[in-house]
Amino acid sequence: MKKKLLLVIFLPVLLNSHAYARILKDGEERFTFLDLLQYEKPVKKGDNDKKWYLNLSAGYIKKEGNTDSENSTYSGLIKYDNNHTTLKLNYFGSYGKLDNKVNENKGTATGNFDYFLFWRFKFFFYSMSDYDKITLLTHRNGTGAGAKIYLIRNNYILIDLSGAPIRQYEKYEEQPAKEDWRWSVRGRAQLFPFSEDFSVQYYAFYIPSMKDNNNYRTIQDLYFYKKIAGSLGFKAGYRREFNTYDKKSFEENPLLKKTDSTTYFQVSLTL
Repeated sequence: MKKKLLLVIFLPVLLNSHAYARILKDGEERFTFLDLLQYEKPVKKGDNDKKWYLNLSAGYIKKEGNTDSENSTYSGLIKYDNNHTTLKLNYFGSYGKLDNKVNENKGTATGNFDYFLFWRFKFFFYSMSDYDKITLLTHRNGTGAGAKIYLIRNNYILIDLSGAPIRQYEKYEEQPAKEDWRWSVRGRAQLFPFSEDFSVQYYAFYIPSMKDNNNYRTIQDLYFYKKIAGSLGFKAGYRREFNTYDKKSFEENPLLKKTDSTTYFQVSLTL
């Protein structure tokens, strides 16, 4: 239901966005459908081109009535990108209360290093850590390195796939830490990936255990960004996390749920 709601929100925004209007303008300049499928080789930025980016976003919703609830989300991004080498650090967190009782308190931090080896291929290293105080997850980290391939890359669409072996560490309160090797496979699709005015992004992680494919995690995130004025923008999205866990995990922690989702609306500052 939430996915359908987001589609209803995204479609009219996309159709009326400045970025979409730009495609129509290009259409008058002999724009063709094949332009959407082209791979444009990245050109290394010059000394005077912008390479550093900072984005800070936050959102807050308060509801009063039969039930009182407060929800806030916050995120930050620091990125260096010269079109050949990318270094990125980002964080996403959420906090919520229902009738003055905390029912959400979690966060995820990710670090990425990407380097173009040749043509469509990149080497990358990444580390992702998260916590969730409601489910008593004190720390989980997955770290690894692998390869990324670009299927489509141009001003209108970017699609890539990446994969890596990772070492996962997971620790819950009053439980011994667990470590195992996993695969991490990620797919990403973006509309207008290089536009500073409007963009849409979707990515999905699939993280199965190497020993048991029935033990896996998934992370999906879909959002759009629209520039309002100057450095201010608006971001809205939907994030869904799923974890199969195992029988023992549910016995040790009855607060666990397989699915956890967050819908967020944020005001964004980009520098």
